Formats: sequence, C-alpha cells, structure tokens
Amino acid sequence: MRQVLRFRPPIIHAEAMIRPQIKKQLPEKHMSDYIIRTGDTVEINIGAPGEVTIPAIVNPLPLSGTSSKFEVEDQSVCLQGDEEPEAIKVPVDYFSIQFPEPGNGTIELTLESNNTTSKTECEGMSILIKGGQFRAKFTVEVPATNPAASTSDVEGRIISGSAKFGTTNKTTKAG
Repeated sequence: MRQVLRFRPPIIHAEAMIRPQIKKQLPEKHMSDYIIRTGDTVEINIGAPGEVTIPAIVNPLPLSGTSSKFEVEDQSVCLQGDEEPEAIKVPVDYFSIQFPEPGNGTIELTLESNNTTSKTECEGMSILIKGGQFRAKFTVEVPATNPAASTSDVEGRIISGSAKFGTTNKTTKAG
C-alpha cells in the first residue's frame, strides 16, 4: 500500500507579502484609546523654546466636556470642538525677546484622526480620545513691537507648534 501525503501550503496574508516601503503607506487601523473628559488636559507648545511667550498658555490647560448624555467617572465626555480650552478661544497676548511689547493672536488646534473616534459617536459628534500629538498654530493678529528698535513683528505670521491630551482616565476607551 502506498500512502499519499498531501501538502497544503501555508496561508500567507496579503499584508505580509507587501514590501516594507509600500506597507508604510497603508492607512493605519484606527485603534481605541482612552476617552477625554472634563478635568483632563491639553498641553500646547508653540514655536521653539524661547521663540514666543504666550501667557494664556499655562500648561497643562484643563478641558471641559460638553456631552450631556455620556459621562466617564462622573465627568462629561469631551466631544469634537471641546479640544480648545476657554483660555485660548479668544485672541491671546504674546511677546518675544525680539518684540517685548505685547501683541496678540489666535491659537488653532488641528486634531489628527487618532484623537477622535471614528466608530463611536455621542450626540452626533466624534468623541475626543487621547491619541498622539496634533498640530497647533499661532497666528499674529496685532504684532508685538520693540519700541527701542522701532520694529514690530509681522501681522499674519504663523508660528507652528504641537499639542497633546493628558488624561487620568484609565478605565474607558472608545474607537
């Protein structure tokens, strides 16, 4: 009697066959992360250290969640739009070593996809989750000046920065 052995090739997932340089271009799967809620914080850094001083930014800045239907640990959940603390929703003063007389400008935060839920919504909006760093930018509206040198900053100048959420929530995640 002759015994027939059957060989079955292993299953190789398509992702494993993609060259590493191409694999990097594939979109990352959206992971769940800890939910941001009232009392959690955002840390904002504008420009290089010493480039500009914005007194309204006393890191970390507390956040206030606006959800009326969802709480985590008795705190309202932060929805998309809650990422900007009250202290920066209006033009804020700034100055620098070059321009010691204060001017003012606006701060804009731009969330990344890993900072909001893609599957879970609350009150028709995405929920803020810890995620990673995201973009911050300061736009000069009223230029700071240096009266001694008769110079001033440039209106409309944009100073780039970064921001990140901080949370003490270690129990509830969403994705």
